[in-house]
Amino acid sequence: MASYCMMCTAGSWKPPLTVGIVSMVLGILVMAFPSVTLLVLLTLLGGVAIIIGIGFLALALFLGRAGPGIFLVFLILGICSTAIGVYTLIEPGVVQSFLTVLLGAILIIAGLGTFFTGLFQAESAGRKALIVTGGIVVLLVGFYLVFSPGLSSIVLMQVFGALLFVIGAGMIIGALVCKRSEDACTVTVIDQYRG
Repeated sequence: MASYCMMCTAGSWKPPLTVGIVSMVLGILVMAFPSVTLLVLLTLLGGVAIIIGIGFLALALFLGRAGPGIFLVFLILGICSTAIGVYTLIEPGVVQSFLTVLLGAILIIAGLGTFFTGLFQAESAGRKALIVTGGIVVLLVGFYLVFSPGLSSIVLMQVFGALLFVIGAGMIIGALVCKRSEDACTVTVIDQYRG
């Protein structure tokens, strides 16, 4: 006979509670200091690009014996990645604007695709309207990002901070529900094996 109680694992509520608290604190910090958060993220991005570039350059040296094609590919990737990383560290504002405009362009394309998909898809009128409206909203957000990259990147960080806060609150609520379930848990028989 096998018996167990779902969600009775001792202490299983502690990791989500910890992650939820950290997420809420980070969300508050990101909402309060969006410019600093952007600078930190861009600095990390630049550092990671430099490390990846150095890795590609090392691969080019080690794989140089495999043939000139492989060597050139990794050499070019290494030089480009290192240059992008250094430029990101020197001019974070330009890279921030570029990435915001790039995201805006992607959203414009996605919004247009969603809009036209909604128009020509064989769906009910309500669903069509919802898809078309979603496409228009994504399109407008894309235009906002393209035409005011400085301000919109700050707004994006504040939205990201709010999202972190909400996710953290959800994790805390889930952890507390799990804790309550763990406290009230009783072992029940769920299965009987017959020989």
